[in-house]
Amino acid sequence: MTGPEDAPVPSLGSELRWLFSAVCIGLAGIVSANLREPKEDTGFFRGLDLAGMAAGIAALTICASVTLASIQWRRGPLGKQNPVASSLLTVAFRTLVTLGCLGFAAATKWPHGNSFVLSLLGCYFLFLILESGLSIRWYSSLTRVKHP
Repeated sequence: MTGPEDAPVPSLGSELRWLFSAVCIGLAGIVSANLREPKEDTGFFRGLDLAGMAAGIAALTICASVTLASIQWRRGPLGKQNPVASSLLTVAFRTLVTLGCLGFAAATKWPHGNSFVLSLLGCYFLFLILESGLSIRWYSSLTRVKHP
């Protein structure tokens, strides 16, 4: 029987596959949220709000970049020397980036700011769950339980 002491450390490729899967789920959500009834024949993109999709993709890119940075911090020297500081840095960075983006959208009179903010909110929680799961998996693989 294998125990926690036999658990392998998660590979970077595995974490990047999870990140890519979350990006695909977020992209599918953005496309489905921007479907509309076609009013005019716009060719191939008929029935899609392209400007709303662009705002959603920008929000998805921001959230994915924050998660990629947290993966890097967790795997870097800071995560190995002080995993608590790495987690706190990730939480602070994610919060500051999200607040900065929300402040930017509120300060400008961007016509598609609503779409951006709603996409940012949806992507924020999607990537928060992914990041939490990856962190739990990473730290539990580092903690070895010795059986008597």
